[in-house]
Amino acid sequence: MKETLPTEFESATHRIGVTGECVKATRWAKDGDHPLVVRYPIDGREYKGLLVAGEKTKFALRFGDWILEDAKGQVWVESQVLPDKYKALKGGAS
Repeated sequence: MKETLPTEFESATHRIGVTGECVKATRWAKDGDHPLVVRYPIDGREYKGLLVAGEKTKFALRFGDWILEDAKGQVWVESQVLPDKYKALKGGAS
């Protein structure tokens, strides 16, 4: 039986190399780059934003961090360099 890759969702920009799962990757460089990010409330800190992924799930962000979202709506963060396991789809961000 031939294995099929997961289908792409409309806003997908990358595939995860091992699983073939499609994800949307957004690099957070400034306010307004992602709708779930709010400014970190304390000035003078390395972290400049908070990604509010759920009621109890928040990620601290630095400018240049990557926000990833899968087709199920799960959200997570990768550091400022997107790992090689994420392969850009044709026309996707890199």
